[in-house]
Amino acid sequence: MTFDDPIGQLAKRASWQRPRLFAVYGLSGAREILGWGMDFPGRDAALLHLPDDAVTHHTTSAERVLLRYAMLGDVRLTWFDA
Repeated sequence: MTFDDPIGQLAKRASWQRPRLFAVYGLSGAREILGWGMDFPGRDAALLHLPDDAVTHHTTSAERVLLRYAMLGDVRLTWFDA
């Protein structure tokens, strides 16, 4: 496979356009908040999955997720990639 063929071009785009991975975690009273997500740069889109609640949220960014959950308690955002 080379980057000159259509599949090679898609492989290149898959690498360049990959989402950034993050976690949101913290405490709201005695309740733990823990979720993982993907932020899609340049698309104003992010997904957050909260496994304990079996819920997946769609929003505009990881920072927006942080702002929403920070209203509930002491919450942090960590990026898993540079």
